[in-house]
Amino acid sequence: MERSRIQGRVPNNPFAQALSVVAGLLVVGAAFFLGLVFLAIFLGLFAIAGIAIAARVWWIKRKLGRQAVATPDRRDDTVVLEGEYVVVEPPTEESGSEDRQ
Repeated sequence: MERSRIQGRVPNNPFAQALSVVAGLLVVGAAFFLGLVFLAIFLGLFAIAGIAIAARVWWIKRKLGRQAVATPDRRDDTVVLEGEYVVVEPPTEESGSEDRQ
């Protein structure tokens, strides 16, 4: 059976084999370290966003709590507008003839 060209050969030299193992371990270690760095960045951003949202919710609750204490409950109060008014009616035929004379 013919070997595929994609597959690599295993070197016969023990020094080359050891060097391949060390290079492979370095690549795996670098990938693991890079993954940890990205995970730390993601968790840091997630924590910052969580703290910002929690602070905003706390701020709004605090502000609403102060408003509730400062403003009494107005369920029974009704709004009354006081003032004077004049009823304006359109002129009628009778009142129009009196004004002309």
